Amino acid sequence: MKVLINTLHPIDVWHIPEKYAFKLKEDFPEIEVVYLKTKDNLLKEIKDTDIYFGWFPGREALSHAKKLKWVHTPQIGVGRFLSVEGFVDKVLLTNARPVGRRQIGEFAVSLFLGLHFGHNLIVKNYLEKKWARKEIGDFFLSKNRKPLKEMVAVVFGYGGIGNTIAEILNCLVKEVLIVKRQKENIPFKVYTLNEWHDYLTESDVVFVAIPADNTSKHFIDLEKIETFKNFPYIINVGRGKVVKEEDIARGLKEGKISGYAADVCEVEPPEEDFPLWGFDNVIISPHISALEPQFWDKYFGFFEENLKRFLKGEKLESLVND
Repeated sequence: MKVLINTLHPIDVWHIPEKYAFKLKEDFPEIEVVYLKTKDNLLKEIKDTDIYFGWFPGREALSHAKKLKWVHTPQIGVGRFLSVEGFVDKVLLTNARPVGRRQIGEFAVSLFLGLHFGHNLIVKNYLEKKWARKEIGDFFLSKNRKPLKEMVAVVFGYGGIGNTIAEILNCLVKEVLIVKRQKENIPFKVYTLNEWHDYLTESDVVFVAIPADNTSKHFIDLEKIETFKNFPYIINVGRGKVVKEEDIARGLKEGKISGYAADVCEVEPPEEDFPLWGFDNVIISPHISALEPQFWDKYFGFFEENLKRFLKGEKLESLVND
C-alpha cells in the first residue's frame, strides 16, 4: 500500500511539513510513504499510488493514477476534484470538514469589530504618524453606526465556521439570522438563500461562510446591495466568488455598504485591477485565517484516524461522494 503526500501549493504557508510524512512512516510501518518536494516526480509517483493526501494535483496527474482508491484533501472545497469527469465514481474522496474551523469564525468576527470600531482608520493614521482625532471621531459619530446590541447579523452557512460566528455574535448583537440551503431546527431563525428579501435588506452585518457553487456564485450582487436599508458591513471568509467584487466596490462608493472585509478573493492574489484596492473601509487578508499553531497537527491527525478506518475496511469520515 502506497501513500503519496503532495505538499505542493503556490503559497508557502500551505505546504504540508515533511515531519508529518516521517510520523506517518513511524505510525504505519507497513505502508510505503512518499513525500513530494517538487512537481518533477508527481506523474511518476502517482501512477502506483493507493492513497493520495494533498491539494488538487491537476487533471493530468489524476488521469495517471490508475491504482488510486482514496483521496483526502486538507481543505473543505473539493470543486476541482469533482470537476474531473468520472473521478468520484471510482475513488473515495474525503475533505477536512470535521476538523475544527473555530479560528476562522473568530477571525471573521474580529474583522467585523475592526471595521465597526474604526481600527482600519486608526492603523492607517498611525502609520502616517497622524493624531486623527477629528477623522476618527467623525467616524464614531456617523449616523449609520449602531450600538452592537441594536444590530441584526446575517450568517451565510452553519458549518464549523458559521456556527462559531453565530455563537460569538449571539452575545454581542440584537439578533442572529442563519442562511442555509435547507431549514433546520437550530437555536437561530433560519432562512434559505431564495428568501433573501426577508433577511438581507434589514441586515446590519452580513457574514459569508459558504462555498461558491451554482446557487451561491455572485449571490451578493448589485441587485441585493441596492436593497440594503441599514448600510451593512459585509465579511467574507467563505469564497471570493460568493460576492461580486465589482458590485461591492460600487456599493462602497455609493455608500450602500459601511465596510467590507475578506480573507478570500475571487482571484488570489488579487491583480492590479482588483476593484477593492484603496478603500479606507476595506480590509483584505491574504487567505490565511485558518492558520494556527496546531493547524497541521489537527489536519494530519484527522487523516491518520481516517487511514486507520480505511485499513480496517470501515466507512471513512467526511466522505464527499458517499
